[in-house]
Amino acid sequence: MAEGFIHGCKGRLTLATTAIKIATVTLFIVLIVHTVGFALPYWLKVVSIRSNIVNSSIDIESTEFLGLWKDCLCGNITGMSECNCFTKDAFAGSLRTTQILETVGIVGLATSGILSIILVCLRQRDKILKVINIMVSLCSGVCIMVGVVIFERETFDRVTLQTSSSEQRSSLTTSFILCTIAAGLCIFCVPLLVIDLFNRGRPERHELQLIHVENKGQEQFITRQKQPQLPPTNIIQEDDMLP
Repeated sequence: MAEGFIHGCKGRLTLATTAIKIATVTLFIVLIVHTVGFALPYWLKVVSIRSNIVNSSIDIESTEFLGLWKDCLCGNITGMSECNCFTKDAFAGSLRTTQILETVGIVGLATSGILSIILVCLRQRDKILKVINIMVSLCSGVCIMVGVVIFERETFDRVTLQTSSSEQRSSLTTSFILCTIAAGLCIFCVPLLVIDLFNRGRPERHELQLIHVENKGQEQFITRQKQPQLPPTNIIQEDDMLP
C-alpha cells in the first residue's frame, strides 16, 4: 500500500504547483527545528560567578539552563564541568501558557505537513482542504510566536531582574532561537499556500486529452472550411458535337 502511494505521488508530483512543493518541504523542516527547540532545556541561560571559600583566587562558575520541561544546573571548577538536569514539578503562570501554545504549535505543524502531502499526492484541486491547511498553518505559526514572546516577556524579564547583579548574567539561548525561527518559517509558508489556492497548476492528464481532442476537432473544422471550392465546369455532351 505504501509503495502504491509513493508511486502515485511521484506520478502526480509534476502536476502540483511549485508553491505547494516548497511549502510542504518547509513545513517538515520547521517541524524538525521546532521539535528540537521544544524538547531541549536551553531556552534561558543563567551564569553565576561566586568566590571560592577555600581558595579565594579561584572563582566558582555555575550555569543554569531553563527549559519548558527541564532545568539543568552545570558547575565549572578549575575547568571541570558537571551538569545535572531536573524535571519541572509544577507548571503555572506564564510558563504553563508557553507550554500549551508550543504544544499546540507542534501538533498544528504535523497536521499541516500531512495535509500538504495529501494535497500534493491526492487532492490537488480540493479548495476546501487547501483553506483548512492555510488556517492550520497560520494558527500554528501564531501560537509558536505568541508562546516565544510570552516566555521572553515574562520568564526572561523576571529572571533578569533576579540576576541583575554583576556576578550573574542571563541570556536567551539555543531552544528559544530555534522556536523563533520555526515560527517565522511557519508563517512564511502561509503565502505559499495561498498562492497554491489561487493557482490551479498544470491540468490533469484527462484534461490534457480533452484539450487535445477539442483542438484537433477545431483544426479539422477550420480545415474543412478553408478547403477551396472548385468552380462548376461546363460538361460538353457528345450530342452537342454532332452537326
